[in-house]
Amino acid sequence: MPEISVIVPVYNVEKYLHKCLNSILEQTFSNFELLLIDDGSPDNSGKICDEYAKKDRRIRVFHKENEGVSKARNLGLNNVEGKWIAFIDSDDWIDDKYFEHLLANDNNNIDLRVIGYKKYSRILCEEYIPKEELLSEDLQSFLNDHIGSTIIAGPVCKLFLKRIIKKNNLCFDNELSLGEDTLFSLSYLRFTKSVYISAHSEYHYRYSDDSLTKKPNIDDWITFLTKYKSHQLFLIEKYKRLNSIKIDWWNKCIGTISRLYYFKIYKKQKRYDYLQQIYSLLNTNKDFNYYPFIISKKYLVIYFTYKYIKNIYLSDFILNFILKLR
Repeated sequence: MPEISVIVPVYNVEKYLHKCLNSILEQTFSNFELLLIDDGSPDNSGKICDEYAKKDRRIRVFHKENEGVSKARNLGLNNVEGKWIAFIDSDDWIDDKYFEHLLANDNNNIDLRVIGYKKYSRILCEEYIPKEELLSEDLQSFLNDHIGSTIIAGPVCKLFLKRIIKKNNLCFDNELSLGEDTLFSLSYLRFTKSVYISAHSEYHYRYSDDSLTKKPNIDDWITFLTKYKSHQLFLIEKYKRLNSIKIDWWNKCIGTISRLYYFKIYKKQKRYDYLQQIYSLLNTNKDFNYYPFIISKKYLVIYFTYKYIKNIYLSDFILNFILKLR
C-alpha cells in the first residue's frame, strides 16, 4: 500500500510534462503511486504519460474526454490507494526531498501537511519559506497568516488525508471554471484540527501572466464569490477573530469589480446588474462589516462608491469616469 497518492491532471503540456514527471519519480521518498489523468489532451501529453507508465509500476494512467481540471482531479480522488493525497500541476515541478520534508514530522494526529513554494512568472521569482510549526486545535494563526495565499488557496504544496476526504465526501466543484481549487482547500479546512508546516520551499509553481490579461467571465466570478462566502462564514463562526478572511473577501470582491470595468466588454445595463450583485454580496452579512486598510486609489474609489453612494447608476458613472476604464 503506497503512503502517498500523487494526482497530476494533464492537459496539453507536452513541453513541461517531462520535467514534472521526472521530478516526482526522482523523490528520495519512494513509497508513492502516481496517477496521471489525461484530460483529452490534443498534443502528445497522453502518449508521454503512457511511455512513463511502461517504465515505472508506480504509475497509473487514466485517459478521459476533456471536461476540465475538476473532473480530472475527482477521477484521481476516486482511484487513490494511499494514506495521503498530493496534487501536483503538470506544468510545475518539485525538489527531490519534497515528500520527505512533508512527512518529516511523524505525529499520527496531523490532518494537513503544507510546505513552501517558489512562484515563477516571466519577470520574477517569488519565494515563500514558512517557519516550521505544528498547530493543533486552534488554527486561527495559520488562517490569519495564509488565507488567500498559495499555501491555502490551491491544492498544491500540501498533503491531504484520504480518510478525511472520503469520510466527508470532499471533491472539486465541477460547476466552476475558476476558484474550484480554493473551495476544495477551504472545504478540507472545515475538518482539519492539526496542521504541520515544513520549513522548506520545494514546490516550483509556474505562474502564467496570461491570467492577468484574459477576459473574465463575471458570472463565473460571482458564482465563485457566492460559494466562497459560505466557507468563510463557517470559518468566521469557528474562529471569531479572523479579520484576514474579511480582508481577503473584500479584496476578491473589489478585484471582481475592477475586472468588470477594466476589460470594457459589458454594456451599461449588464454592468449595473453585475455591480448590484457584487454589492449585494458585500451587504448580506454583518460578519463582513469590516473594511481593510486600502492603499490603492482604485480600491479607495470602489470602496466609497459602495459605502456611500446608494444609487447604482451614479456609482457606475463614477467608477467609469474616475478610474478611466471605459
